[in-house]
Amino acid sequence: GISLLPNSRWQEEQELCLRLYSGTAEVAYAMGSLADVKDLVNEVMQNVRSNEELRRVQLTKLYTLGTSGQANEALSYGCALLAGVGIHLPPNPTSTGVFFSLRKTSKRLKGKSDEMLLRLPTMNNPEKIVAMQIMSNLFIYASLVKRDLTPFIAESMITLTLEHGLCNMSSLGFVLFGQIICSRGFDLDMGYRYGLLALAIQKRFPVNAILGRVNMLFYSCIYGLKHSLKDACPHLDRNRRLSLQVGDTELASLGSNSFYLCQLDTQPIPILAKMVQRMQDTMRLHGQELNLLMAQPSLVIWLNLSSRTDGVFQHLRKVVFSREKFESMEDECVAIFLWYHYATMAI
Repeated sequence: GISLLPNSRWQEEQELCLRLYSGTAEVAYAMGSLADVKDLVNEVMQNVRSNEELRRVQLTKLYTLGTSGQANEALSYGCALLAGVGIHLPPNPTSTGVFFSLRKTSKRLKGKSDEMLLRLPTMNNPEKIVAMQIMSNLFIYASLVKRDLTPFIAESMITLTLEHGLCNMSSLGFVLFGQIICSRGFDLDMGYRYGLLALAIQKRFPVNAILGRVNMLFYSCIYGLKHSLKDACPHLDRNRRLSLQVGDTELASLGSNSFYLCQLDTQPIPILAKMVQRMQDTMRLHGQELNLLMAQPSLVIWLNLSSRTDGVFQHLRKVVFSREKFESMEDECVAIFLWYHYATMAI
């Protein structure tokens, strides 16, 4: 379609160009052609006329930066986009700041039942919806390279929801807040409650792309507080497949890692090894360097639980587990370092 357009395409066929280039960028991403995505996005950004068109392609650029292993760049770019719509996240969040952010969010929600929250009107402010879209991508990169920023993202998403109404991305704010207070041991029952609330919001706004992210956080980080992790496996597997269906390969890879970890005590190691190989092939296809790095510790655990060197094991044992790669990363990469520490202790 693009090849049939004239040289003056952006002047004569603005809307058609925008749809063709944006669609091609999405397909190129799904195929792992990140260099093509970058070129397509840059051309669109140079030729768009309205803020709405610009924001759509900016979101594509943000997502591409994050999935290509440039999480720090994606975080900086996303924070700049948020500043453009009036949301300012702290550049260097501190532990004290995190405490007050969580406390402020808890105070805002105090006295509000699930029924009250579910009766909030629908968000219809375009600028606030854009901010929610940006943060729905940003929380993943913050979790990887600047973990202390995630409470501020959850606070901002919940604040926008309380002040401007519910949208499909509101569920992410609540499940992220629930996951944070559970992981920090603040209030496990409250965290579980907000996880369930996020699922209820998704029933009101059934969008598969957002549902995948909500399910990943709930079933891999919150569900295990009340249920066996074995019971989470069907949900995580369904979520992995759902993410692949909507083209969210990054989330599918992250979800796969959680899914395989939960199956460590229920599936034979050879079956898990084949699953892991498929997962890694998908990650490499899409240039997901950070996801590959996060999957390495669990891979080392599985390999050390078996002495086999044939078949898929021969392939997997060629993967170099680089201690230096983890220790040379920025101090903010707490999540990745914890995976590495867990693997070392387990082995």
